Amino acid sequence: MSAGVYHIQTQADAQVELERQRLMRQVRDAQRTERASENKRDSRARKRKAIDDNSSGIEASRNADRMARMREAQRAKNLERSVEERADILNKIQHRYYFLQY
Repeated sequence: MSAGVYHIQTQADAQVELERQRLMRQVRDAQRTERASENKRDSRARKRKAIDDNSSGIEASRNADRMARMREAQRAKNLERSVEERADILNKIQHRYYFLQY
């Protein structure tokens, strides 16, 4: 019989087994949370170090500004495209309605 398989005979044994599994799950969740927070800390530290190591922090600022301009331009394009699509759909609906009437 493997170490992970238990033979449960009574209700009390079942309660003990459920409690054991619950505790194991809590420990795994706590470990997972700790690893996630460590990964976030490490990631922040790497980013901070990369910015500090960069002799000119201006480049990071320029990159952020460039990305912001690109996002704004993309939003404007998407809005323009959606307006055009809505107008096309409206025209199609009007044509169908017109032809159904006559």
